[in-house]
Amino acid sequence: MKKSFLFVAIATISMSLSAQQTSTFDNLTLSPNSYWNGSDQSGGFTSGDAYFPNKYDTSFGGYWASGFAYSNVMDTITAGAGNIYAASTDVDFSGVGNYVVAQNNSVIRLTSSALGNSVSGFYVTNGTYTNISMRDGDQFAKKFGGTSGNDPDWFKLTVFGYYNGNLVSDSVEFYLADYRFSNNTQDYRVNTWEWVDLTTLGNLDSVLFKLSSSDVGSFGMNTPAFFCVDEFNKQNVGLDEVKKDNSLNLYPNPAKNQITVINSFEEEAQLVITDMSGKLVYSELLISNVSKINIENVAGGFYLARLSTNNKTQTSRLIILE
Repeated sequence: MKKSFLFVAIATISMSLSAQQTSTFDNLTLSPNSYWNGSDQSGGFTSGDAYFPNKYDTSFGGYWASGFAYSNVMDTITAGAGNIYAASTDVDFSGVGNYVVAQNNSVIRLTSSALGNSVSGFYVTNGTYTNISMRDGDQFAKKFGGTSGNDPDWFKLTVFGYYNGNLVSDSVEFYLADYRFSNNTQDYRVNTWEWVDLTTLGNLDSVLFKLSSSDVGSFGMNTPAFFCVDEFNKQNVGLDEVKKDNSLNLYPNPAKNQITVINSFEEEAQLVITDMSGKLVYSELLISNVSKINIENVAGGFYLARLSTNNKTQTSRLIILE
């Protein structure tokens, strides 16, 4: 019975999303390797069926104060706050367009067909500034893992939903970096586009993003409070959604008792399966190119499977049936 309900739920969600428009941000005009930060005082921008507020403060020579900016800056190398508009992926999800950069406490307002309906989710990654800060530390923030590499640091995005002005009961957590593993080879910072599913939040009229970190000082969080988003409320999301080079090949999906994982890295790789809140439910070092994984003790639901080496990562959404 639970198996049948799962597919009915997926079909129902797909129908509610079908009329909505994805926020790709490619409708926004930008010169190559440039960004928009609200200095024109327009207060925000629209892409798809969503509005992205922006506040630009004209004091002290002017600066982006809150909300969203959009960008196509390609720079994964330059450290520091002068590079806040670059994504750690170098390019947007499509490889040819724009993405948005968001600050802590940013709010997306749903419009048109999306207003009052379920939102599919979005792709997320770290900004270059934040990614390098966590990797190396800087004048304000620590190096994640500390000198020994054993510090259990983490950087987390929590997504809240509002409907008719009221906070919905559920929320979604996603770890943009996680160094809490006993085996340091499993520690990671996200530098690929990763899918975050929001369908569990139900019907919405706005979405709130909050950042938190293990690195906190007298004035609050020390980790730079920025992240990048693309393909917000992407339409026609299926079980084979992730079709990039960073997609993990596993089958069957949905699965019940066992999955087969293909390791295409041609070297040992760490398999980690987490639930949608980022909680670890399975971990194993894969030595073979093809590995059969027993998941019969994992509860039914939606999961993220990640296969990683020292410098490469593949991911896939995984549905486990009861």
